[in-house]
Amino acid sequence: MNLTIKNLSSLTPYFKLMDGENEFCMTRNHKTAILIQKMFAETEPESTQIESKTITPADILQKIHKLKKVNLRTNLSRTREIANLRFVYYNLAGELGYTLREIGALIYRDHASVLSGIVKCSNYCETDPNFRELYNEIKKSIL
Repeated sequence: MNLTIKNLSSLTPYFKLMDGENEFCMTRNHKTAILIQKMFAETEPESTQIESKTITPADILQKIHKLKKVNLRTNLSRTREIANLRFVYYNLAGELGYTLREIGALIYRDHASVLSGIVKCSNYCETDPNFRELYNEIKKSIL
């Protein structure tokens, strides 16, 4: 049985072990996924195939800084413009599969602030065309 490891894109990282097209099992720990792969391998795996995160939260912050000339790490302002940029950052990093703690750590926020910002981002995208335009502009430049 040859298993490959795939990292699912969600708010928390899950590693899915696949046997061809069939799902074998899932785990949240990368080291555990590799251990399971080695246990069931018919031959020693030459290399572990992992679909990994290529964009980091720091990359998202850098793009926002280039586009909007705002550094979210140092600017702790609570104005609507800065808060909206923060919400966009939270949501994009969350879509890439980073944990709430990882997302918030870079801009000195806790997981509850990140979760609240993700909810506000989705609400604003549905109701505010200006926010939706801002979100799509930043998302296009990152992806």
